[in-house]
Amino acid sequence: MSGFIAAAAAAILIATVFAAVYHAEVVAHRTGEPFGKAGAYALQGAGSVLVRSVDGSVSNVIGLPLASVVDLARSLGLELLE
Repeated sequence: MSGFIAAAAAAILIATVFAAVYHAEVVAHRTGEPFGKAGAYALQGAGSVLVRSVDGSVSNVIGLPLASVVDLARSLGLELLE
């Protein structure tokens, strides 16, 4: 694909609902895990206890909306799952 240039973009909307937590629970969550995380929690780790629900792409909350990436690639004629 020498010289192949293409672009695609998408906006991925999600809503994350956090559980009601008490000060003691927040203190107990001091695992060091939040550092380096957008939003300061890791849905795939200990921070999952802080989340009541996710409406939308869970992989987007974790870091990359995988289904959307595959769809965008297909829109450009690329198949990532072969």
